[in-house]
Amino acid sequence: MDLQEIKQQLDCLNERMNKLETSNEHLIQRLKQETVCSAREKLIRQYRRFAVLAPILGSCQLILLRHELGWGLKLIIAFYFITAGLMDLYLWQGMKGLDLHTLGVVQLARKSLFYRHRHHQFQVILIGIALPTLFMLYLHWEDNVYARWGMLTGLLLGAIAGTSVYFRMMRSYRELADSIKMP
Repeated sequence: MDLQEIKQQLDCLNERMNKLETSNEHLIQRLKQETVCSAREKLIRQYRRFAVLAPILGSCQLILLRHELGWGLKLIIAFYFITAGLMDLYLWQGMKGLDLHTLGVVQLARKSLFYRHRHHQFQVILIGIALPTLFMLYLHWEDNVYARWGMLTGLLLGAIAGTSVYFRMMRSYRELADSIKMP
C-alpha cells in the first residue's frame, strides 16, 4: 500500500464520518422535537380534560345538592367550577400555542416558564376559593355526621389525586424544559 492509497482511504473515512455526524445531529434534533412535542401533548391533554370536566363536575354537584344547599353556597360552587374550567381552558390554549417550529428555543422556554408560573397562580386562587367553601359546607351540615365524614373523605381523596396529577404535570413541564435546554 503506497502513500496515495492511504490518503484516499483516509479521505473516504473522513467523508463517511462527516455523513455520520450529520445524520446523528439530525436524529438528535428529531428526538428533542419529539420529546418537546410529547411533553407538550401531555400537558395539552391534561388541561383539555380538566377544562371539560370542571364544568361537568360542578353541574353534577349542583344537581345532586339542589335541595340541600342555599343559593349562596350554590353560587360559590358554580363560581369555583366555572373559574377552574376557564383557567384550564386558558392554559390549554396557551400550551397549544407553543410550537417548536415557529418559536425560537429561548421564546419557547420563556413561554413554558410563563405557563408553569400561571398554573401555580391559578392553583393558589382555586385553593383560596375551595377551602372557605368546604368550611362553609362543613358548617352547613352540622347535624349530618355522615355528610361531614363524606366531605372529609372526599377532601382527602381529592388532595391525594390532585397531588398526583400536579406532580405528573410538573414532570411534563420539566421534560419540556430539559428538552429545549432552558437558559
